[in-house]
Amino acid sequence: MTVNSSVKKPNRGSCFRFTFPYRVYEKTSDQSEIKSPKYITEKLRAKRIDGKVLVAEDEPVSRRLVKRMLEISGYEVLLAEDGEQAVAMYKTHSDIALILMDVQMPHLDGLGATEMIRKLESVSRS
Repeated sequence: MTVNSSVKKPNRGSCFRFTFPYRVYEKTSDQSEIKSPKYITEKLRAKRIDGKVLVAEDEPVSRRLVKRMLEISGYEVLLAEDGEQAVAMYKTHSDIALILMDVQMPHLDGLGATEMIRKLESVSRS
């Protein structure tokens, strides 16, 4: 995982790049559980973040896929179905290190949720 962020240009945001290990498995008679890779690359271990990853995504399939990929890489994942849940989880979990936020979600979209979380961050730093 790499991060590029500029503090000199406000409201520009940050760019995150992720690499996840991927293996194709042959079909087995029991498809009830997807088998995970038996290794985590040294590159992923070296770039590990400390803390939980909050994933805010309203689409159930995407939410499960991202959760599974992060867990395979050794991350602890919290899931939110919309922006309201993401803000509530942020308030109750002080060990969140990274938030992956969908932009379009019901109740409160990702931009609104991010704005609320940034306000909470600025209050906690004061």
